[in-house]
Amino acid sequence: MAVAPASMADKIIVLDEDDEEESPQASFSASKSTPKHQAKNVSPLKAQQPVPTHITQSPFATAKKTSQVLQAENQKLFTEFVEHCTPLTEDCPEVLTFLQTKHSKACPVFLSSVEFRNTLGRCLTRAQANRSKTFVYINELCTVLRQYAVKRRQDLSKVEPGPSTSTEADQEEERKAKRASRKQIAYLENLLKVYNDEICRLQQAELSLDDLEAEDSLYIQEHKLKRKMMKIYEKLCELKGCSTLTGRAIEQRIPYKATRYPEINRRIERFINSPEVRSNPPDYQDVRQQVLRANDRHSLCLSRKQLNQIAQEAFRETGSRIQERRHLDLVYNFGSHLTDAYKPATDPALSDQSLLRKLRSNREVALTRLEEVITKYAVKQEDTEEQERSRRPQKDGKNKEVKEELHLSLLGSCHRVRGRVHSLSQAVTCVTFLKLIETLNSLWFVLSEVDIPLDMGVVSCNSPESARAETPTQDVVSSSQSTPPPKKNKVNVATQCDPDEIIVLSDSE
Repeated sequence: MAVAPASMADKIIVLDEDDEEESPQASFSASKSTPKHQAKNVSPLKAQQPVPTHITQSPFATAKKTSQVLQAENQKLFTEFVEHCTPLTEDCPEVLTFLQTKHSKACPVFLSSVEFRNTLGRCLTRAQANRSKTFVYINELCTVLRQYAVKRRQDLSKVEPGPSTSTEADQEEERKAKRASRKQIAYLENLLKVYNDEICRLQQAELSLDDLEAEDSLYIQEHKLKRKMMKIYEKLCELKGCSTLTGRAIEQRIPYKATRYPEINRRIERFINSPEVRSNPPDYQDVRQQVLRANDRHSLCLSRKQLNQIAQEAFRETGSRIQERRHLDLVYNFGSHLTDAYKPATDPALSDQSLLRKLRSNREVALTRLEEVITKYAVKQEDTEEQERSRRPQKDGKNKEVKEELHLSLLGSCHRVRGRVHSLSQAVTCVTFLKLIETLNSLWFVLSEVDIPLDMGVVSCNSPESARAETPTQDVVSSSQSTPPPKKNKVNVATQCDPDEIIVLSDSE
């Protein structure tokens, strides 16, 4: 076992869980030989030495100490932390009760680990150095304990290994797997520290406009390193078997019980706490859709007016709660390592009253101007809506006039079409009559060669002049009073008759 120098022994707690094969008697004798030296190493936090915020070395790369001793020391350190926070939380004593409840529900393996000791020591040191942030460090410790809480659903029964299964080979494999897991955890923790230092170095660099436009600028490198750190953190949580929750305000669940319908309350609460809403806040239509689905799913039989009213109230309530949560998350996580040394007591406005008055007046001016801008565009929106309402009757009147003109034009076109159709029908009638005349002429040529008696509607007259005088030319054919004159190259029936005979066509026959 390597022995650390005297100067380093005052600052380093010698722990090692890798050498499980060593006998505990050696460490017991070593502790007997130097009791004063060990007493100095057991609780170095009492000397008020600053502890770094990150893990400088892997907790598994030091000397061995039994889990019972670690658990006792961690319990003593936790009691010291509670005693330190008790007088500072007299206004809210239930905070410490909540902390003790989380401590009692934590996994015993974690409570007896070096990681819990480092976390507890870091929180105690910071709380002693900065009393105004006591609740912040209590919350940090509660978050860590919540990650390592005992799972509610455990195996009801575990099969005890028989003599045939509990062989030395299996135990050796389990020890190797645990050791490999611890080495991997130590490697990832060291890698986190390296990435953190590199991010700090990139944030301190000054960039020009040309550097900002580069494809591989320092901002892009910093973003890539942060994404890698998130992946490493998720892998560490997987290896340690703990939750990935970090305790941020954005991860806190928002309860919703604004309406008197539990079904709608549960659906809206489930919706606003979903991962999608955390990244993209919902709008009114999203909340209204959830209300409508709850009404249809559970047959609440609510009217349209009631549904709209419930949706509006739910949208206002959930919107204000989500906005408050995002604001708190921004306040708690805003800044970088450059603001770590900031303390509220060092604010120059506290000692300079003129500066304080100037800052307050600037804040009032900023809020006033912001309100003016919001009012200006709200009035513009109202004016635009009013103009649209006034334009609607004018558009309706114009549309009516256009419709009337179109109607009249359609009527005129219909009359014109009807006149054309009538003239076309007359023309068709004339053509039909001419065809009839041609047919009669052809029949006359055929019948002229045959002896036909003259009692077939043909009237014989001795004097053609008298017959022509009695029978006008326009009434030769009584069936068509408006018969047009025969066209050229057409033969009339009267020209084919005998000069002493006139053919009279009667309608009756």
